[in-house]
Parts: sequence; structure tokens; C-alpha cells
Amino acid sequence: MHISSGGGQAISQPTSRVRRRVLPIVALVALAFAGCGGDSKEDDAAADAAKAKATAEAAFKKGATAATAETTKIGEDLGTAIQGASRQTDAALAATFTSLAGRARGVVSDLNALETPQETRAEVTALVGALTTGAQDLDAIATAARANDASSARSATETLVRDSPAIKAAKDALDAELGNTGTATTTTPATTN
Repeated sequence: MHISSGGGQAISQPTSRVRRRVLPIVALVALAFAGCGGDSKEDDAAADAAKAKATAEAAFKKGATAATAETTKIGEDLGTAIQGASRQTDAALAATFTSLAGRARGVVSDLNALETPQETRAEVTALVGALTTGAQDLDAIATAARANDASSARSATETLVRDSPAIKAAKDALDAELGNTGTATTTTPATTN
């Protein structure tokens, strides 16, 4: 390489000096590109983790929404059963209340099977507990009906009526956490004489 000086004379500059200046620049560019490759793997892993989290959250919301909808339906069916109890045989009542208890335990099982995010764990735990208590109350009514024991049936029904608000409150709290607004919330049975 030749560089022209002010007097028109060509001065020779050794090629090794040029290489010493260019090589560090090339090395920096190579490192920059290598760094981009590393970020791509990290970005892919982060994207995969975000996708997995979104999928898990969607699965939880779907399952929990189905559970709260079934809880509402059980409450509606329970209210109907209690209001029509005087027109049913004891065997029919026992079957109805056994079925309702089984459905409540099914919801508990479904909720326990979900991968519950930390932010909704308290609401799920409260609903599981309240439904478990409600299922026990329903079993007590069914047992009293099978035994033709009107006094025990009345007492068990009164216990269920006292426990029902906890089910409704827990279901409503979970629905609110899930963003499910405007859903039916009839889970408190009417009392009978």
C-alpha cells in the first residue's frame, strides 16, 4: 500500500500495520454476530416458556370456569330438589341427594387436578373446602332419607343451608379472579318446613 505525501512522493506503509487495525474491528463484528446467536437461543427458550405458561393458564381458566359453572348448576338443582322434597319418596330423595353429593365431589376432584396458579390458589382452596363440606351435608340428607328419618333430614338440611353461603362466596371469588362476571350464582338452597 502506498500513501502519497504532500510533496507527491509515495511512502510505503507495511501491510502488517493495516492488518493490526482491521483485525480488531473484524473480531468485534464476529463477536457481535456470535452474541446475536446466543440471544436467539435465549429468546427461543423465553418464548417457549411464555407459551407454556400461557397454555397452562388457559387450561386452568377453562377447567376452573367449568367447575364454577357446575357448582352453580348443582346449587340450582339442589334448590329444585329441596323445594320439591315434599312430593318425593324417601328413596327418590336419597338418590337425588346422593347424586348431588357425587357431583360436588366431582367438582372438587376436577379442581384438585388443575395446575393452579399461585394467584388463584386461595380461591380454589376455599371452593374445594366449601364443596367438600357441602357434599358431606348432602350425604347426611341422603342417609336420613334412606332411613326415613324426617328429623335427621331436617337437621341435615338446616346444616346445608348454613354451609351454602360459603360455597357461593368461594365460587364468586374464584369467578371474579378468573374474570368471569355476570355468571349465575344461585347456590344457596331454599329452606323448607
